[in-house]
Amino acid sequence: AMATAGSYEVLLDVEGSSPPQQHQRSNRKLMAGAVIAAVMLLAIALQTGEDSHRTALVSAAKMMGLYAELEVPRKMALMAMEHTPKEEQQLALSLASSEPMLADCARKAVYTNILSNFKYLQGNLTVENQTRVQTDLDLFVAKSSAYTEWIDSESAYRTAQSAKEQADAAAEYARSKFSEYKKAVEVGEEDYEKNIAPTLDEKAGLVLQAEMIETLTGVISKMSGSEAEATPAKLQDAKAKLAAIEAKNPKLGKLAGQVGSILDKMSPPAPAAKASRRLLGSGFEDTVKQALAILGEMKAEVETRVKEIDEAVAKSAAWLKANRATKLEWEVKVVDLGNTADRANADKNAADLEREKLAGVYKVKNAAYVDGHAGLEDDLASFSAQIAALQTVIDKVVELLAKC
Repeated sequence: AMATAGSYEVLLDVEGSSPPQQHQRSNRKLMAGAVIAAVMLLAIALQTGEDSHRTALVSAAKMMGLYAELEVPRKMALMAMEHTPKEEQQLALSLASSEPMLADCARKAVYTNILSNFKYLQGNLTVENQTRVQTDLDLFVAKSSAYTEWIDSESAYRTAQSAKEQADAAAEYARSKFSEYKKAVEVGEEDYEKNIAPTLDEKAGLVLQAEMIETLTGVISKMSGSEAEATPAKLQDAKAKLAAIEAKNPKLGKLAGQVGSILDKMSPPAPAAKASRRLLGSGFEDTVKQALAILGEMKAEVETRVKEIDEAVAKSAAWLKANRATKLEWEVKVVDLGNTADRANADKNAADLEREKLAGVYKVKNAAYVDGHAGLEDDLASFSAQIAALQTVIDKVVELLAKC
């Protein structure tokens, strides 16, 4: 062997080719030479510049590859013939070498045994090769499946998270609306007690006043047909009723005063005032009508106020009723949407736990795949080289047997 910094050359010369022992020695010399050359090239690489260093390393790698190629057939022969006699092992090693061999039909039984052992080992290696491929595929499928489940769980978590946010927003909105209508009802009830309830008492008085005006109207109406009906007693009763109406509703004081003045004119005069009484008599009916007209105004004013009160009470009651109903609706929604928010939160937490669990599963399965896949190419290349080496020997043995 010879090597220099500028160029690298390995020369191996093996003489002789017939006996099996000499074939084995030739193979050993080739392997030893390859190893020695590789070592020398590595030594040169450590002492040279960058370009020469790289060239030396590449050449050393090629030499180691040559060594590996030469070693595989030998290892396969020893493995196939592990539990066979030494003579058969030696013959198998010779068959595994690159040297040609002549058929020795006296060894036909040995050839047959070698063929059987090599085929058996080749079958096992083929199964191991397939198993290695299938294992890698299984790890890849498991990893991919775990990844898909993890990503799906991430998506499910995001969906659950969004649903929780929406549920929380809906629950918060319901609480704000409930508070709004609760306040509205409280204000409405306070307003009702302060401003509406008192008008009910006012209405009760107005209804009584309307009845009193109606009664007074009846009394004075009877006087319209005959002046004789306007007796002092009846007039005095009419004045008393009028005074009672004015006392209950001072707002009617002006109209009541007008009616009172008319009643005074309708009263019988003192003996010294007979002439005046007679003057009244000529327009007595018109005077009564005038009193009735004023009483009609008084009644209309009372009835208008009663109508105003009824409308205000109805409006307030309807407003309160509507707000109470709406308040109750939002109160129910507060409970329902609160429960929905609680469930959404529980779903989100469950989805979070699930995604964390599946992320862990994926991490484990991915690591298993990475570890298992790391040496796949080398393993398959090794299986391929071993199976090919065995096939070379099998072909040789089949050829030798064919000559016997």
